[in-house]
Amino acid sequence: MGKKEDGCLRATGDSENCKGELKQRFTDLGTEIWECNFHYNESMDHRDSLRRRYPDSSTAPEWFDELYAGETWDED
Repeated sequence: MGKKEDGCLRATGDSENCKGELKQRFTDLGTEIWECNFHYNESMDHRDSLRRRYPDSSTAPEWFDELYAGETWDED
């Protein structure tokens, strides 16, 4: 999807906020992206905080109501 020539996916403006080597990475869904080390570390910190807040569990949290939208929590 992305190309190295496009630069860091998360760069803004003239890329002054990028630091470190630009590397090919893959998202959790397998999409190819290019990120510098700085933005990659930021992405991983954000992902980790989301996983701590919303852990993967087969047990639905207290606030989840299956009748609300006809969905189930654990479809596996």
